[in-house]
Amino acid sequence: MPLGFSVQRVDLPRRADPHPAYPSHLRRLPDATLVTTWIEGTAAVRLAVIDPRSGAVTVRKGIRGQLRDVVVSEAGDRAWLICTHGVHEFDVATSTVRRTLTKGLGVEASRPLRLDEDTVLLVQRFAATSAIVSLERMEVIGRLRFDRPDFVHRRGEHRMLLSFADGHGRTLGADNRLVRGGGIGVPIGIDAIDLGDRIAVVSGTRHAWHNPHGLDPERHARVEPEGVIAMLDPTTLAVTRRGANIGMRRLIGPDDAGRLVGTDFEFQGRGRRLIISDRDGSRMISELVFDEPVLEGIALDGTSVAINHDAGDGSASPYISITNWFEK
Repeated sequence: MPLGFSVQRVDLPRRADPHPAYPSHLRRLPDATLVTTWIEGTAAVRLAVIDPRSGAVTVRKGIRGQLRDVVVSEAGDRAWLICTHGVHEFDVATSTVRRTLTKGLGVEASRPLRLDEDTVLLVQRFAATSAIVSLERMEVIGRLRFDRPDFVHRRGEHRMLLSFADGHGRTLGADNRLVRGGGIGVPIGIDAIDLGDRIAVVSGTRHAWHNPHGLDPERHARVEPEGVIAMLDPTTLAVTRRGANIGMRRLIGPDDAGRLVGTDFEFQGRGRRLIISDRDGSRMISELVFDEPVLEGIALDGTSVAINHDAGDGSASPYISITNWFEK
């Protein structure tokens, strides 16, 4: 059945031209509001708290670096904003920062991987080790050496730390340390999502990155998505099915009907499409083409996503769009 779309644009306020680095990642809080950061002028970092229902935007200060991800408490009353130069404990009800952690984090955090209710592995860009952070204590309690981790695989008491970027995984012990031996291979890819009866991942290929930082181009190879969704057995992590190449290069997740939702964003070439496929990624059901490039999409509910757009440099205003779909 064909799908229809409705789109609401939400402009972010600014007092100076947005920095070319805008925008950061867009994330959802427990009360369904959104958060994102951007840089005004050359240095001022702003945090926007956005109500997707009304379009209201509240601007906050005091954030250390650009937003990279959010970790939510079990009760839903707190969220930890993971930024490039600090972790901020955020009170959801008042939209204020309670505490900030900067000591011992290393350089430029990129993503948190939740190890248990209290503990996250804070992955740092280009670093050989990652910080283990206690959220309640707001302190670094250890470090773990594992190249480019991007997924924690849980089945009962069993946990594995995986790197789809490099195609390997290791078992995690109860003490949040890697167990000797017990390694496993996984397919190269990005954006792995646990769907319960299967794990979906965007298949990719590694390409050496000849970077300006003097880093090993093979070790820090980029994963370029192929536009294909692979399905993995949740127990063995073996590939059980590969979809068709429908151009989906970022995976957002399933909608209420089990359809897969994603975008065609790619690092080197900015995509403009929201893509909805069948549950196996084998057939495109519908797509929506935006006027300006898509940077990122996140799920709001079963039939709605928020999209971060690249509005360009100079006088263009940063904005997001709230996109809903429905069966005609």
